[in-house]
Amino acid sequence: MKAELDRYDFVSSWQTRSAVTDAAAESLSSASLVTYILILFGGGLACVVIYNLGIMSFFEQIRALATLMVLGFHDKEIRRLQLRENIIFTVGGILLGLPAGHGLTLFFVAVLKNMPLTVSTKPISYFLSCATTFLFALAVNAVIARKMRDIDMLGALKSVE
Repeated sequence: MKAELDRYDFVSSWQTRSAVTDAAAESLSSASLVTYILILFGGGLACVVIYNLGIMSFFEQIRALATLMVLGFHDKEIRRLQLRENIIFTVGGILLGLPAGHGLTLFFVAVLKNMPLTVSTKPISYFLSCATTFLFALAVNAVIARKMRDIDMLGALKSVE
């Protein structure tokens, strides 16, 4: 076969099926590495956003939290009140982010018309992304809960808004 193909003028190059398959597998492994890096940085970005939302909310409400402490609310009640807000934001982000992410995936597949791509996201992927985001929110809540122990009630109530 090799001698036959080399004999033709219109055949400039050729490859065996195994060589093409190996090259495609190598390209896909490179794409997998890029995907894992994007997942890692996306998770880091989610953690930073959730942390910033929680800390900003905490510092904006520090005076109100100190007032509740002075009125006799227990630390656990105040913590639950403050940290529940972070969980609500997380659930809202998940509920808005899943359809938006799916739509963005469909958009990219539609834009890349010259590549034969299909969307084949499995339900376990959605579940894992939701669970990971929720775990990030719980970890951030643990950090914020430690900060709530250090509220200076007198200093917070003295401050002028």
